[in-house]
Amino acid sequence: WFGFKDIGQKTQGATNEDEILAEQQKNQTITKLHSILRPFLLRRVKKDVLKDMPPKKEVVVYSGVSKLQAGYAELIDQGTLRDTLLQQGIEEGRFLSQTNKQMNHRKNINHPFLFGEPKDGATGKPIGTSHPQLLIRASGKFALLDRMLSRLHADGHQVLIFSQMTSVLNVMEDYLLFR
Repeated sequence: WFGFKDIGQKTQGATNEDEILAEQQKNQTITKLHSILRPFLLRRVKKDVLKDMPPKKEVVVYSGVSKLQAGYAELIDQGTLRDTLLQQGIEEGRFLSQTNKQMNHRKNINHPFLFGEPKDGATGKPIGTSHPQLLIRASGKFALLDRMLSRLHADGHQVLIFSQMTSVLNVMEDYLLFR
């Protein structure tokens, strides 16, 4: 940016005054084109399109962890979660990487069924399908979400949920089918 020692030199790769002026003239031309085209470009902003939309209000809500999540967190720290899942008959535990503990804690905090869902002994179906209430009780976030969604639905609010983990959305789908 500020290497002025080569300006005006006759050496190979040096910058001369003509190149600097040509570059500035090119930048001025681009700026002029932008100002000419600006009235013809359509740029829509949400506040201009949705005039009746209330302003965004962001609220941070902290949730606790369930007993299952606390137990999984301890197993993640000990490095024995994969073995425990396999002993419980959760076959998805075979694919669990125990090298990245931070990612496993993130998965556990979102929902412990992300490591694999236990099967119901009587029916052989996933336990969240046969006993959907356990989807809520297994995760502190889902218990809080259940209370919040019930209240928001009763008040007539619309809710949009984002998640960085698509697998959380799969568990969310099971929950919403139950509700």
